[in-house]
Amino acid sequence: MNAPRLTRIPNLATSIPGTIIQAMAIFSTGDLSATPVASLASSILTSAFISAQLSHEWDTSEKLQQLDPTFYGYLPSSLKWRGFTLLQLFLMSTFNLVIRALSFVILSQRSMSRVMIVFGGELALYLVVKILRGDFQ
Repeated sequence: MNAPRLTRIPNLATSIPGTIIQAMAIFSTGDLSATPVASLASSILTSAFISAQLSHEWDTSEKLQQLDPTFYGYLPSSLKWRGFTLLQLFLMSTFNLVIRALSFVILSQRSMSRVMIVFGGELALYLVVKILRGDFQ
């Protein structure tokens, strides 16, 4: 693994909760001024770009293809369609983050304990799937 990828993974892992926290702060205070909204948009767009770029890099890197050949091959060979697929990955990640942040904000208005249950459940499910797939080596 190269150094840029190692720095992108923690950035992605910390930016998703950061996006949720920023959205909660904006909606709880009602401050829709330019600075907090721009900061939230920046976090969402940065996270989405990192996610799309990691997927792109995993699919196009020969070394990474050898690690997991089943993941390889979803990007088309045409540069035009490869760019279009990267744009789709970016947009899908962007909308996923927006919906995720807004759903946590709406759920937090109801009960913060429910937010913790949902977040804890997602984390537990993620760990169970990782263990069942044998990803911890």
